[in-house]
Amino acid sequence: MEQDSSNYQASYRRLATLAVVLSLALVPLSGLGAAQQAGNQTAAGNQSFVAIQGDECTPISSFSDNQSAVEYYDYRLPAEFSGNPYANATGSAFGSEGTIDLQEPNGSVVFLYTDTTDDSTYLVFVNGQEANNESTGGAATFEITGLPEDGNWTVRDDDYNDTTSVDNWNVTDTTTTVDWIWSDAATDGGVYSDIDNDTNVTVEPAFNEDAELFGQNGNGTVDSWQVLSNESDNVSRTDLELNESLQIAGGTCEDPADGATDDTDTNETASVTFDDQETDGTSVTVQNVTVPEDGYVAIHNDSLLDGDAVGSVVGVSEYLEAGSYDNLTVELFDVPGTDFNESELTENETLIAMPHEETSGNETYDFISSNGTEDGPFTDDGEAVTDDANVTVVNETEDTNETETPEDNETETPEDNETETPAEDDEGPVIPFPT
Repeated sequence: MEQDSSNYQASYRRLATLAVVLSLALVPLSGLGAAQQAGNQTAAGNQSFVAIQGDECTPISSFSDNQSAVEYYDYRLPAEFSGNPYANATGSAFGSEGTIDLQEPNGSVVFLYTDTTDDSTYLVFVNGQEANNESTGGAATFEITGLPEDGNWTVRDDDYNDTTSVDNWNVTDTTTTVDWIWSDAATDGGVYSDIDNDTNVTVEPAFNEDAELFGQNGNGTVDSWQVLSNESDNVSRTDLELNESLQIAGGTCEDPADGATDDTDTNETASVTFDDQETDGTSVTVQNVTVPEDGYVAIHNDSLLDGDAVGSVVGVSEYLEAGSYDNLTVELFDVPGTDFNESELTENETLIAMPHEETSGNETYDFISSNGTEDGPFTDDGEAVTDDANVTVVNETEDTNETETPEDNETETPEDNETETPAEDDEGPVIPFPT
């Protein structure tokens, strides 16, 4: 939100807190209380939406009322900022008074709102909780992609012209990156318009220390992120992982909007780089591997090219949590479920690196023991993601002997006797998988 080193905003909030609490107690259906009343209404136009994070898909229903999104969110600013296009009314809140009942004191929430006067639906983000001294503030950076081209930010909390406002809003046609920081008993957030059944919005979150503005206005901590759904006479809250992307999409979990991911589509972002290298025969180095879900990187020999997916595995990494890894060492001939007659490479070979996904849930590579039915490879367009490398075995003893040979005893070796290695394939072999 905004810096309050001068206690400018804090003084406004402290004076307003008691009045807000009393007004909520006396008029339970004002502000977001009306949203609770409107909880009996379903999303307009029979639209359906889902929230997808990882392999979890949750149906969500829109909250609704006969108010505009600006009135519903009810963003308040002091009178000197009355020209702000996002504010609904003047007040000392510097935040949303209309959504208080849905807010979390040390959390962030996302939900949908439908204005029933014109059946228009909006995507709503709210961080923190207004008028709650247990809300200690926090920081978040959201990169939001796939926003409807015809939509716009109906509300930007906080985005006003004053030195006390430090939030950053970087807005293009379909992408917004926003840095929020809010203090105690306050909120940050926003409302985006034109959400419909074709919507497929992705949110990449960064909270607390990972947020751009963390530490600039206190050290409040966000400890929860939730997607909310209007379930008849109550609010359904689904906890989200703080460090994983979220998709809000039209459709159902069985039939999401085009582009929405499910538990099989995450494979498209796996990648691997495996360069030509020398080895002592006991291990190889994978220069980079990215696994979008937890998994492994397996090393296959060239019998994979003949269709032997299981029997070609000669090495596998340790269990990898989702992410990217550089210069990963993979031990050879030590693979769960396989007994090898050798313990190291003895001659030059073409080896193939292949990211595999953890599917059995036990953090153990079960591809061999399950005969390929568990912990299979990440795929892209039906083909396993791979990269191959020419691996040259270097014998340290032979190298030492060579350096000790007297110069007058040197024997020239014809160039055509050099060991030939297979030509490098820039894109790796094309391996359809599964067969």
